[in-house]
Amino acid sequence: MLAMGMAERKPGVHDFGLPKPRVQRSGQVLVWVKEVGLDGTYLGIVSHGWLNIAEGYNEIVLGHEKAGVVRAVGTGVTKLVAGDTVTITAWQGCGICQPCLHNRSDMCKTVLFIERGTHKKDGFLTQFVVGREQYMVKVPVG
Repeated sequence: MLAMGMAERKPGVHDFGLPKPRVQRSGQVLVWVKEVGLDGTYLGIVSHGWLNIAEGYNEIVLGHEKAGVVRAVGTGVTKLVAGDTVTITAWQGCGICQPCLHNRSDMCKTVLFIERGTHKKDGFLTQFVVGREQYMVKVPVG
């Protein structure tokens, strides 16, 4: 599967291959990416080489704004079905502090949050992504 992002010790943006993700845990959703927005955040990240890649990895997929279509849902998913159009919130909580436990990862007190596409977790500039239902917002179509 094709992805676009940045790699350690390699300036600029590059394409690379990734295995197609699949639903593996309860509460996960597989989404086919249809649209990705790139904003000014990436001007700084790319031009200054600011990489915040998760430990154990040497590249990160960019893109933290997206829309896509649900292709598959795991057990425990209750609000989404295949065919739904969704967006996924980029900020995702640590699961430890009170703000994150109340879905307010923008106020994370442990600084262990992730932000897809910029901070510790792959973003959406690829063909498919898997995420947790709690971070997905159904988009009304019509």
